[in-house]
Amino acid sequence: MYFESVEALLYMDGHGSYVWFCFALTFAVLVGLIVQARRRNRTARQLLASAARRRRAEQRSPQ
Repeated sequence: MYFESVEALLYMDGHGSYVWFCFALTFAVLVGLIVQARRRNRTARQLLASAARRRRAEQRSPQ
């Protein structure tokens, strides 16, 4: 193993706070992107379903 202990892994010769902050920030951004994509997907599906219901209702109603 490259590091002799878990403490050395976390400290990384004084650079640990920067490295772990960057890992955490990257993870937070990725999670945010996943959440945003799921919300947009859900909204798009709802809009499509609503449009399909309106189209079916317009086709059924006599004019």
